[in-house]
Amino acid sequence: MQKPPVFICLAIAIFSGAACAEERLPEASYDWSGLYAGGSVGYGGGGTTNSWTNPSSEPAWFADGDIGYSSFMIGAHAGVLHQLDRWAIGFEADYNRVGFRGNDRQVAGVLNGLEIDQFASARARAGWTSDRMLVYATGGVAWGDIRKTDTTLLNQSVSANVLGWAAGAGVERAVGDNFRIRLEYQHVDLGVADVTFGQGWASYRHRANGITFDTVRAGFSYRF
Repeated sequence: MQKPPVFICLAIAIFSGAACAEERLPEASYDWSGLYAGGSVGYGGGGTTNSWTNPSSEPAWFADGDIGYSSFMIGAHAGVLHQLDRWAIGFEADYNRVGFRGNDRQVAGVLNGLEIDQFASARARAGWTSDRMLVYATGGVAWGDIRKTDTTLLNQSVSANVLGWAAGAGVERAVGDNFRIRLEYQHVDLGVADVTFGQGWASYRHRANGITFDTVRAGFSYRF
């Protein structure tokens, strides 16, 4: 039987190879780049040690009872990501409403309380992607609005803004082209809150020595 010309055999080999290569090409990977915004719900809890002093005792401080607190929470966030090969880096800010309430009723004497209704953070975000999955770490500055109360001696409350830091990690999954869901853990440290109750020699200072809490949140985001 007569063999086909060499150029026909070469053409068949080239096109058949191209067809096989086309079949082997993977689908385009998901791109995490862009602006996004969303919301979250979760639960958190923590505590702080406390101390007090008054004008006749300063600079000495005296230990007071510990205060613990926990609450459900709801929040909103917005940020931006940029993908570099398998890595995604970016920035995110969030705002959260909580109902942290606690007091030192286990210690005899003046009853002091601590309340936190809201906190926020601005954080860097970086992680490793596997198509539609992102595993990330995050960290940055945190702010909180707290209120310390004296409910027995002076019946007074004093508000304070405190600054600290937040750090955590999470996993996020893209669902469709623009919708994402996530699960995230954060540790928040708002530092020290030092307030004064009363005036003059009838006053005293009460200090929360380390306001910390841990949160776990489930959330969603929409990429614009």
